[in-house]
Amino acid sequence: MLGAAELLSVWELGLGAAPPERALLLLAAAAPGSPREHLGVLSVGARDGHLLALRERLFGTSLACVAPCPACGEQLELPVDTRDLATAAPAGGE
Repeated sequence: MLGAAELLSVWELGLGAAPPERALLLLAAAAPGSPREHLGVLSVGARDGHLLALRERLFGTSLACVAPCPACGEQLELPVDTRDLATAAPAGGE
């Protein structure tokens, strides 16, 4: 399990990296036995599914979301359950 110290180290390593590289850093830290070459060829959907699962393990399934109302600009707050975001993998794998 990725602990707080490891998560902070990965965060610091990825500060200057592009978003896809930060995603690979997180995946590599969460799955230390997986070759980086394997992680780098995952589809965006598979990669993001693994990242969502990591987020759920670290912080739970509740997301506090905030968005501006397009009509009046007032901030809307709503809870989202990450399990509602998951989709089934297409037939044929990743």
